[in-house]
Amino acid sequence: MAPPPGIGRNGGLIQADEIRWEPDGSRFTMRDLVFVAVQVPQTDERFRPGHNCFHFHKTRPLVDQYLSYFDTRAAGIEGPRLVELGLFDGGSVPFWFEFFSPTRHVGIDIQNKSNPPHLDEYIHRRGLEDRIETHWSTDQADRERLVEICDAAFGGDPIDVVVDDASHRYTQTLASFEALFPRLRPGGLYIIEDWAWFHWRGIEAEWRNEVPLTRLIQELVEATGAGNGHLIQEIDLRSGFAVVQRGPMELGDGAGFRLAEHIYRHPR
Repeated sequence: MAPPPGIGRNGGLIQADEIRWEPDGSRFTMRDLVFVAVQVPQTDERFRPGHNCFHFHKTRPLVDQYLSYFDTRAAGIEGPRLVELGLFDGGSVPFWFEFFSPTRHVGIDIQNKSNPPHLDEYIHRRGLEDRIETHWSTDQADRERLVEICDAAFGGDPIDVVVDDASHRYTQTLASFEALFPRLRPGGLYIIEDWAWFHWRGIEAEWRNEVPLTRLIQELVEATGAGNGHLIQEIDLRSGFAVVQRGPMELGDGAGFRLAEHIYRHPR
């Protein structure tokens, strides 16, 4: 059986008119599912997590940016092998599954918990046990564990898409990138959400001692230039996320891959 189509100009699985927002931006429907934006105060008790209803940690502008990005891609993504870092309470899993219709969807989160009942219900009711798997109590900075999970899930096949919405911290995000980017197929996409938090007003105290994630974006730009497109083919930067597209460079199993080794700066 051929894999279901993915999203993109040639795939067209999800279109903007299939996501219907309430005027106040508090929630939207995607097919038969309801996603409740946690950033907007909720007063309607009907929209608590439960049957076909999920809390969602993305705003309408961010979702619109994703729709815009994938709508304008030259090629579709057909039934991708997908890795998602950062699940929070599980609402993003059905979102990305409906968005991409992946052949295999691996979700990873550091929290010491298990799937909430409404996520298990979604998976079991739709018979997706062989296409969705989640791994809790897993640090995105644990390179060996990430590799072990992905090798077991994909059987050595390359990854098509990684979505990192986990810690948003420089060291951890770099560790995940160095573990998983070599396992992307050439042309595969590595998405880093919330790269711009250092430039947002109002969160200065909470993030005061953290290295800006902007530093990683700068290093990725430098590696793109130094590698003439062989390591990184291109970077698409939106205010809500950055998409790093893998180039054709052969990286073997990626065990010793370090981004810094692919950056050249003129000596001073």
